[in-house]
Amino acid sequence: GGFMLNNYGSLLVTGQTSLNQGTQNWINFYGGIMKFDMGLEINKNCALLNRGTITSLGNMTVNKDASFMNNNTVKVTGDVTLNNADFSNGGKFDVSGSFTVNGTSTFMNTCRLIVENGFTNNGSVTVFNDGLIWCPAAGGNSIVTIRGNTTITNNGTIKSVDLTNNGTMAGSGEWYLTGHTINTG
Repeated sequence: GGFMLNNYGSLLVTGQTSLNQGTQNWINFYGGIMKFDMGLEINKNCALLNRGTITSLGNMTVNKDASFMNNNTVKVTGDVTLNNADFSNGGKFDVSGSFTVNGTSTFMNTCRLIVENGFTNNGSVTVFNDGLIWCPAAGGNSIVTIRGNTTITNNGTIKSVDLTNNGTMAGSGEWYLTGHTINTG
């Protein structure tokens, strides 16, 4: 049961979008365009798979027992927050705000994640990076922060000005840091 949406064309939502009220599976196929004018929230038992282009002109939140998978292009003009959710990026994911991973979320990046205002990893989270996580902003916003019982397994590249680490760092990847580094993990 539940609701399923398969998009092969264009979908424009002018209000706040929330996937909830039971099982929902949304698929944006290659060549498909989804635009959410007031942000996107994905809730329990809901999933969004992107193979096309998604634009969110606001925040994007993926909550407990929900999932988001990107295999092409996503642009979020606000913040991205994962709360005990599953996230996988195998394409280009560009965030104008911050990216925060909370609770027991699962995070996997195999391509390119660009975050303008900092990447923060909280809680009992394992971050798997086999691609590029890049925080390019200047003025104190280019920071990767690792807190709590957190492990970052980096076999790709993480690039930032600053790093604050209170967790565990593992892997054979590269850390490209040009500013202030605090490591107490």
